[in-house]
Amino acid sequence: MILIVILITPILVYFLLVGMGRYLIKSEVSRPVDAIVVLSGDEGARVEQAVEIYQSEKIKYFVFTRTDQEDIGEDRTYSESLMRIAIDLKVPSDSMLVTNGESRSTEEEANALLTLAEQRNITSYLIITDPYHTRRTGIIFNQIFEDSGIPIYVHAVQNHWYTPTTWMFKLSGWERTIGEYLGLFAFYRL
Repeated sequence: MILIVILITPILVYFLLVGMGRYLIKSEVSRPVDAIVVLSGDEGARVEQAVEIYQSEKIKYFVFTRTDQEDIGEDRTYSESLMRIAIDLKVPSDSMLVTNGESRSTEEEANALLTLAEQRNITSYLIITDPYHTRRTGIIFNQIFEDSGIPIYVHAVQNHWYTPTTWMFKLSGWERTIGEYLGLFAFYRL
């Protein structure tokens, strides 16, 4: 009996961890939208995913959220470096927008995008972010945009290192998963 428990316990723990990872990932099917948004905190994968969708659909704006860590040296900002990636991938610069102010959190990014939508008459957004961040992003954005009438869709970067079945094998997977669950807990407590 003890041998069976010893053999089954790791399997049950693994499936529990897979479920935890799977819960965090909420990727919606792309719909026609006015603007596609690359949330800050990216080294390029979000931009590349956004460009792929932008080029396959008729989307008016390609939006970047400005972060509180804009200065990266090299005589350019973080947003400019992401814009350069998009331009190199053939996104027209006249379709690009950057939110005003500097956001330190997903809530601040959502508020900045709501303001931008009001200024530019944007009627819908597709938000691109990392898989582990999609659940919390959707919850936060839907709450902030609740009375605006502006639909929000969240899309996870494809072919990302974070997957439900493998995240637990990397330290960064544990850091991201725990961070997202703490973020969800804090959001619901407020």
